[in-house]
Amino acid sequence: MRTTSPGYDPFPSVRSPGAHVAFEVLPKALAKSSIAAEGSPAAAGSVSNLLNGAAELQKKYATLEQNGWPLDGSCSVLADSGTEAGYWSAAVSDGDGIFSSPPVIRMELPAPTSTFGWTFHFDAPGGIFPPEIGIVCYDARGEELARLTAEPDGPGTKGRGFSVNRFVGDYSAVEFTFFRTNEPLRMLRLAEIDFGVSRHFDRDSIGEMRIRYGLSPDASAFPAKEFVFTFDNSDGEFNVLDPVGAYQYWRNGQILTARIVVGDESVDMGQFYVTKAEIGKNRLTAKVTAHDECYRLAGQKFYPGSLAAAETVSLAEAVSAVTAGYEMPVDLGGLGAERVSLAIGSGHAKRTVLRYLAQAARASVWIDRDGVLRFRRLAAALSPDGRITADELYGWNGVSISEEITGVTLTVPRELEPDEDGNPTKELYAAGQSDDRGAHTAVYENPCVAAANGQAVADWLLVMSNWRKQYAVKNRCDPAVEIGDTLEIADAFGNDGLALVTGIEISYDGVLSAVTEAAGEF
Repeated sequence: MRTTSPGYDPFPSVRSPGAHVAFEVLPKALAKSSIAAEGSPAAAGSVSNLLNGAAELQKKYATLEQNGWPLDGSCSVLADSGTEAGYWSAAVSDGDGIFSSPPVIRMELPAPTSTFGWTFHFDAPGGIFPPEIGIVCYDARGEELARLTAEPDGPGTKGRGFSVNRFVGDYSAVEFTFFRTNEPLRMLRLAEIDFGVSRHFDRDSIGEMRIRYGLSPDASAFPAKEFVFTFDNSDGEFNVLDPVGAYQYWRNGQILTARIVVGDESVDMGQFYVTKAEIGKNRLTAKVTAHDECYRLAGQKFYPGSLAAAETVSLAEAVSAVTAGYEMPVDLGGLGAERVSLAIGSGHAKRTVLRYLAQAARASVWIDRDGVLRFRRLAAALSPDGRITADELYGWNGVSISEEITGVTLTVPRELEPDEDGNPTKELYAAGQSDDRGAHTAVYENPCVAAANGQAVADWLLVMSNWRKQYAVKNRCDPAVEIGDTLEIADAFGNDGLALVTGIEISYDGVLSAVTEAAGEF
């Protein structure tokens, strides 16, 4: 279960759920620490603070500006040190909110960079922002490359800045000039400047949202998480025909995050990477599809290199080799010392190899909401992590008993040990029984099973294949439930059973519901 506050109640008698989706179009290769910044004198903070990753001022701070210190208890005093102050200009605007000498901030990039705009984080708690910003970009020779004016219409909310949508390619420096403030006799106050844009959608702009998580208990599959949502595009911002529109920059790999709100609780649903974006048929909506790292692993081939020569390697060594180059935390669930084989050819997708390795270690594999690659030997807990009671179910259907698997056949191809005809040699392992009297056999193939573990893997597969009590129940949805949790699920006969969650499909269209898939022993 996701960590929630002590008072969290996913199923109040009256519920008005919400959702929040955010995406970022940021240059992955640009590190803020490599940017040199300078600007007009500061009254508090410094220009360098605009690149330190702190995207908001924490409080409304009292100042000696006009109406800057109301005596209503809403203001805090800015500490001499230890407080993220961002940048406050020494210049103060006049009675019309205009700077006689506008503050200028210049940023030098380490190399020519292309970005789709910038995001400014103003003083949201204090409500102060500049209604007019001049932006000039320069190439490596110092010649003007692009000039534009942005007109913020508000300070934004905490953590959500004002984005300027404009693609500029291969610029080496940028100057921002702030001409005025929205209130007279005020300093410019900025918390952060991001190179790139972010967008936020909530219940007012999200049409539909669907999130799909899953795992395979016997590691016969390694499902990718999928996130699909549609949103209001009536303003035409995501117009594929607009050469400077935001639509074209929803490129593969851009980051998207989602949350579901129940009452006062905002539950994190994870991080995804945009894989597809399209305009609806009526042009009034846009649709985005995103997946987790698992999806991207499917498109990458694995080359075992010197590890192919070893008789066996540890699961930890093997997983490290497959995930090299990915910033992906890994949790092996205490199975790091298990022996597996990487004596395989070079044509396998990394996603497939990870599934093979999990199965060879008698474990399941999935990527959780925190982006952690997890390996686990699954077993239902003795006590439930949560419950789906009769009150939360839409109906009693969705519970079944699958056919008994009486036998398992496991084939282990030795891809680097061909026979005289050039075909891989094979090892065969069997568990249970199979005959001609109606017995049902499950068939598996896995080249990463170590020879010493072949029989143990076949025996494990027989056990995992016989989690026969299957659930696919529609319910009101507790967004804190994770795959791998153990739930107590009500049934029509009062035989509430424990089952391990193997899949969740969450739907939101103003109403929140889920189809929860789970498996239990029978």
